[in-house]
Amino acid sequence: MMKNLFLKSVTAVFFTTFSLWAAGCGHPAVTVMNAHISQEPLTIEDQAKPEALHSAPVIPTVSGNLSTNPPDVGTAVKAGQVLFTVDSSHYEAEVQELESRIAASAGAGAAAAAVSAPAESGVDMSHESQLLSQGIITRAEYERIQSKKSASLPVAGSSASGAESPGQANAGDMAALQAAQKAVSDCTVRSPIDGVISQSYIGDQKVALAGKPALVIRQDSPVVAEITVMAKLKNALEQAKTQKTLTVSMTDGSRTWYGELKQQPQGEEDSLLLCRLQFDNGDDQITIG
Repeated sequence: MMKNLFLKSVTAVFFTTFSLWAAGCGHPAVTVMNAHISQEPLTIEDQAKPEALHSAPVIPTVSGNLSTNPPDVGTAVKAGQVLFTVDSSHYEAEVQELESRIAASAGAGAAAAAVSAPAESGVDMSHESQLLSQGIITRAEYERIQSKKSASLPVAGSSASGAESPGQANAGDMAALQAAQKAVSDCTVRSPIDGVISQSYIGDQKVALAGKPALVIRQDSPVVAEITVMAKLKNALEQAKTQKTLTVSMTDGSRTWYGELKQQPQGEEDSLLLCRLQFDNGDDQITIG
C-alpha cells in the first residue's frame, strides 16, 4: 500500500553561484546571488500494512473440553453472541454436592433445636434462684448473678470457640457454592464486541484454557497504518494539519482512500517520528493485513 502525505513546508533554498573569469593575468571575479525562500509541496510515500484499530481477545475463565464448536475465522459476530460452550458437567456436579452439604447442615441444626426445645421452660431452677427463695441473697444480688451468667453464654448461632452452630451453613461451603455456580455460567463464552473472527487459537483438541486467548475479534472499520518520517518534519506536519493543507491518502494502485494523520508520542532524542494514518472502511474495501 502507498501512503502519500502532501503538505506545504517552508524550505530555504540557498543558491550560491561562483563565476570565475580569467583575463590574461587579471584577478578573478566572484558573483554571489541572494538566497530566497519558497514554499514547495512535499510528498512522503511509504509502504505499510493496514490493521484494525479495534480488536478484542476472547479469553475464557474456565478450562475444559469444548461442548460446541467455535465460529470459523471470518465469521461476523455480535456483542453478547454465544461463541462456544465449555463442558460444565464437572462444575455442575460440584454445585450439587455443595447444595446437598449445605442442606444437610441446615437440617441438622433444625433437629438440634427441636430436641433442646422441651428443656426450656419459664421456671428458673438455678441455684441462685433457690438462694433467693430462701432469703439468703437479695433480689439485687440475684439479678447481678444472672447478668454475669448471660454475658458468659454463647450468642445464638455461634459457640464459644467461634465455630458455626448446627443450623448455620458453613461460610466456606457457601463461598465454594457461589464460585462453582459462577464457573457453570462462565462455561458459556460470549463475544465482547461486534466484529469478525480474525484469529483462532483453539486447536484440534477443542480445549479451552482459562486465562489464554481462544479467539480474536476485530472491527474492520476504522483501519490504521503506520509509517515513520524524519522527526524534523513534525512542526511542518502540525502546521499543515492546522492550515488544512495536509492530505493523507492510501492507494492500492486502482483505488484511493483518504484519511487523517495521528502522530504518536515521541522522545526528545528520537530522530524518527511514528505517524499513524487512520481510514474509514465502512464498505470493507480495504483488505486488513
